[in-house]
Amino acid sequence: MESLTDQIVTNMLSKRCLKILNLLEKKQIVQVKEIAEELKMSKRTILSDLNEIRSHFEDSVEISGSNRGIELIINDYSIYHFKKQVYIRQEPLIQIIEGIYSGECLNYVEWAEKISLSESTILRLLKKLKKIVKPYRINLSFSPVQFIGKELDARKFFWDLYCESSFIEIYEVPNGHQKQLIELFLLDGRFISVKRIKNILNLSLGRAGIGKIEFDYPVSELAILDHLFVPLFLELRKISCLSHYSNSVLFKEATFIFLMLYSHWNQSNSTKIPLIDISSTCGKFCRSIVSFLSQKRMAPIDNELETTVMDFLSRQYTKICLGETYLKNTEENNKFAQSLNPILYNELCDFLNNKNDLPSYFQNAFIPDFSASLLLYLFVNNVIFNSEDLLILLSNDSVIDESARIVFENFFNSQATILYEEDIQGCDLRQQAYNKIITNIVPFNYDFCENTKIIHFSKLTNVGELIQFATALQS
Repeated sequence: MESLTDQIVTNMLSKRCLKILNLLEKKQIVQVKEIAEELKMSKRTILSDLNEIRSHFEDSVEISGSNRGIELIINDYSIYHFKKQVYIRQEPLIQIIEGIYSGECLNYVEWAEKISLSESTILRLLKKLKKIVKPYRINLSFSPVQFIGKELDARKFFWDLYCESSFIEIYEVPNGHQKQLIELFLLDGRFISVKRIKNILNLSLGRAGIGKIEFDYPVSELAILDHLFVPLFLELRKISCLSHYSNSVLFKEATFIFLMLYSHWNQSNSTKIPLIDISSTCGKFCRSIVSFLSQKRMAPIDNELETTVMDFLSRQYTKICLGETYLKNTEENNKFAQSLNPILYNELCDFLNNKNDLPSYFQNAFIPDFSASLLLYLFVNNVIFNSEDLLILLSNDSVIDESARIVFENFFNSQATILYEEDIQGCDLRQQAYNKIITNIVPFNYDFCENTKIIHFSKLTNVGELIQFATALQS
């Protein structure tokens, strides 16, 4: 299945250039013939695309050719990453989506004039976009061009596109209170990365007042009981770009932010309130999952395990309060969770598919996504462990981290667990049986077993050096 970004990129040159760059990042040297076979294009087309890449990225990269093949050298990672995003943002569909995101009300004729395309081309692109957003339970009108459906479902689409993508990032809304809001959540000791907090805040501020938020469940009354909710609401009232909105609108935005944060907290029992008491309706389901895990010898049956599973179900229910589409993971996230324990993942999917007594609010859940989310939650909370003895931790703050992940995945395949720093927030590494931890996180302020060996590599390492480093580790 194509990723959301792949579906939206319609320019074949952009698609090819991105695939070529991914190949060059993945391998130190690649033959033109190999690239041509991978992309199913002629050598002449590939050579032309390489010239386009040189022209677009200018001095941020060097692409040299020799008898051995084509080599990519990245001179400036920040410029390289920015220019790589430009390939996406220049796409007509992305421009239209960003117009919808910011609340522009143009019809398809006006969009044709704005981005200098024919009306028939715009209509064809809009029909494609209509199919793309259908799984999010939203429709698309052509005059004006805007999403039709629940605002919360539209935000899930924007979240997946901007916040789960490695190519395109959500626009940051300028405000002087973001730092205070981030500190508010971090000082409380709840485990969520700064990057996710920023993305949630920017999504809320970017869409505030454009679409009307309506919750299907009485979650606001419960959210306000948490001691963080009132400070969050008061900070939102101070933000200048929100000053003209009513308290009712700001209250719903605060609820949205709170629910998004709650659903992304990875640590069990990190909330101070019972957001929803589902024990009466979900107790049997919880106990069956606990029994399943015990039978697979993944964890003993005890009160702590049952509490952790129930806490996970509570967070899944929080996603349903936002909208059932929030249960859906991206393809990349599911693959990552599945890699933790492929056998257990498949058995869990089979177990859930064969159950006929799922609680009503999980009956329409996406079983593969539900299973992947559960595995990741149990892993972070030290309930299940990856069987491998090598952990690779990446900082996830530069494009080299994406390249490093690709290199390490190819060298170590299933022999290592590869995580970003935000994935281990709240995870006790001392309880993991890793012989080695390879990382580019400096300083490395995490506790680990005294027998674990820490191996550092530089954040500025280029792809060629990464390959040499991985080769040395294998030998």
